[in-house]
Amino acid sequence: MKKQLPKELASFPMLPRYGGASLVEVPAMVLSHFGIGNGRPVLQNSSYLKHTTGAEKIILFFADGLGYNHLVRARNAGNRLFELFRIFGSISALTTIFPTTTAAGLTAVHSGLSPQEHGLPEWNVYFKEFDMVIQTIPFTPYHGKERDQLLAMGGTPEMLYDGPTIYEELRRVGVPSYVFANKGYAESTFSRATFRGSSVVPFTRGFDLMVKLRVLVEADSGPGYFFVYWDPIDIAEHEFGPESAEHYSETNMFSTLIVEEFLRKCRMSREAAAKVSLLLTADHGQIAVRPENIVYLDDLVPLGEYCVKGGNGAKIMPTGSARDTFLFVNPQRRMECVAHLRTVLDGVAEVLLTEDAIACGLFGIGTPCQRFLDRIGNVLILPRGENLIWHREYRKDPTRLRGTHGGLSLEELLIPFCAARLSDLLD
Repeated sequence: MKKQLPKELASFPMLPRYGGASLVEVPAMVLSHFGIGNGRPVLQNSSYLKHTTGAEKIILFFADGLGYNHLVRARNAGNRLFELFRIFGSISALTTIFPTTTAAGLTAVHSGLSPQEHGLPEWNVYFKEFDMVIQTIPFTPYHGKERDQLLAMGGTPEMLYDGPTIYEELRRVGVPSYVFANKGYAESTFSRATFRGSSVVPFTRGFDLMVKLRVLVEADSGPGYFFVYWDPIDIAEHEFGPESAEHYSETNMFSTLIVEEFLRKCRMSREAAAKVSLLLTADHGQIAVRPENIVYLDDLVPLGEYCVKGGNGAKIMPTGSARDTFLFVNPQRRMECVAHLRTVLDGVAEVLLTEDAIACGLFGIGTPCQRFLDRIGNVLILPRGENLIWHREYRKDPTRLRGTHGGLSLEELLIPFCAARLSDLLD
């Protein structure tokens, strides 16, 4: 049973709606569609069923960084793909998970589990296995520059995620699944941990992605699940900002790619296309980074005095991101630290005990796994509005990015869920 919502969380306009209206229910919906009941809730909004019932194939485009509000603004500005979904399909808003990060969201959509169940909450996470803070998806040390450096230190894919994937569950009932990922990371440690059970299809650019997708969808005569991961929208937001012309241009290029290179060149008969459902969702949206909104913890509190030491004797510095900061505080000084932080961050951020956030369901449903508990710290800082909370020990200046995510603003939290039958989208 969930604990009563702490007053610190009650100040946010919305929290993740696990249990029927969150990203976690999307993979559950896919499994249910193919006859796999695992006891987990599926999407409560049934408007998508008109476009999926009876379908043999499901194509899910997963657009990293495409927030719901941004999709609506792009659609209103004439984005062709989103307008087709509005006319011939359905568009609804879901919440993503918390933290609103790619590490937590991608692991959720591949596993069907919430962050506290799958155990991979953020990009910067303390791993007891290495006794250091690492970058999770690149699987490299905190200040590492090369992908998968931790393999040379004894790291394995199972350290990131060792549970079942939805692709393994689909395979057990004879449904093949395909994961389309950029060749730069299609065989990475994170991909090997989360793509298990699927046929991985690497691509170089959008043009070969669409050709490979068309060929497989048209050639496969039976059931199938096709997961397409696309990250340039997120990259454009980070580099230029979530409301930049460059970001909208990248979003429109994504739309044009699907419309021109997949829909218009699809050779399936309308009868066959009627048995294909096309879905689109995302892991999070973004907010703009403004230098005047950044607060550095080490300018306000003696972090070194509060933080615990790891096994190597070094202090475990703040992890997470500037929108969701996790502290590993000495238990004997934790309440002192929390009181200090609440004073200096009054009106800027909310500070709460991590166990209170877990108890009220902020990190998901189900039993938290031990890995999650080891990695999440014992104090959580949640910036209000568009504020950013970070520390100078982290050598990468937050202002190097123009967009960011991880927090609980509506721009970060709301994601789209679009559904249409392929036959309805063809010219």
